[in-house]
Amino acid sequence: MNSKPALIAYFTAALVFMIAVVLGNDELLLLAKPVIIPSILFYYLLEKKRINWFYMIMMALFFAVDMLALLEIQNFFIIAAVITLCGYLLFLKGLLDNLLPLRFNKFNKSNFFSLLVCTFLLLYFLVISMDLLMESKEDNLWILVLYGMVLVLIGIASALNYLVKANRYTTFMIITSLAFVISDVFFILKRFFFEIDLFNYFNNLIQVLSYYYLTKYYLLKKGRL
Repeated sequence: MNSKPALIAYFTAALVFMIAVVLGNDELLLLAKPVIIPSILFYYLLEKKRINWFYMIMMALFFAVDMLALLEIQNFFIIAAVITLCGYLLFLKGLLDNLLPLRFNKFNKSNFFSLLVCTFLLLYFLVISMDLLMESKEDNLWILVLYGMVLVLIGIASALNYLVKANRYTTFMIITSLAFVISDVFFILKRFFFEIDLFNYFNNLIQVLSYYYLTKYYLLKKGRL
């Protein structure tokens, strides 16, 4: 079957969603946001013969978070963090599984230095973020610390995969990982430190795009897990 209509529906819904975010139009949000993940999921199902159930569960978790955001329920932030963390852990498992069959004899000093820089930057941002969060006296800080640690591991694992074997597959892998990290950084900045609309725009845009790159990554991923 032709998968282009599903992809067009995804990008159209994403565009309408971003317009709604910029305009602050709740009606458009309710119209567009519930369409984004189902449309990209339908595109995946049309393109992939063998379903990866980790991907399906992750998208279901992310869809649940998106719908909870629309409902604006009490304690949404902690609930969303726990659900998203579950999705990230599934993604991290896939990244670690990719590392097992790789031949690290191709990992030279230049690659090691790049990985070291990547690790240092991720850990630096994690420490700075946790320090700011501790000053803000946020409840359930341990969840946020665990969340940050998982993001750091995702960044390191994807960078290692890409440095050892750079191709389209690992490119989508690292773009997805960066999208997760950057989106969450803008969300934290907007929620706890700076009430700037631009941060909210970036957070929502990168989050929506992450679904596309995550799907492209899993379309190239072999196997069911």
